[in-house]
Amino acid sequence: MTSIIERAEAEVQRAVSRATAIGQSEGSTLAVAEAELWTALLSLGRALLSLFLARSAARLRPVTYEHDGARYALDTTTRRSSEIGTRFGKVAFSRSIGRPLGGRGRADLPVDRELELCGGCVFRTHLNSCSETT
Repeated sequence: MTSIIERAEAEVQRAVSRATAIGQSEGSTLAVAEAELWTALLSLGRALLSLFLARSAARLRPVTYEHDGARYALDTTTRRSSEIGTRFGKVAFSRSIGRPLGGRGRADLPVDRELELCGGCVFRTHLNSCSETT
């Protein structure tokens, strides 16, 4: 997990460098610089959220836990990977899953619950995108 965090930190630094370079460029119009900076800031936002998610997934958790009356064991060898919809765009996310003790039943995603993820989206982002389409 440390290498995932290190890669995310390196991507944040690259995104900051790209955004800073736009502010230092010469011979560009304001409109061009603004468009390039907007894209760079979206990239920086995704990089920072990737780092946040990696650190959240790496946080120590109990090996066994209870949720909704069922007992689970945290499976740290199997990871669920998906993309999370954010205001900055899609962000890759990999985290451990909870397996029901006794072997039957659906897997649990404790990190998703902690972060209040909703259907692969940040809950408020999901609400905003739903309200914008109606």
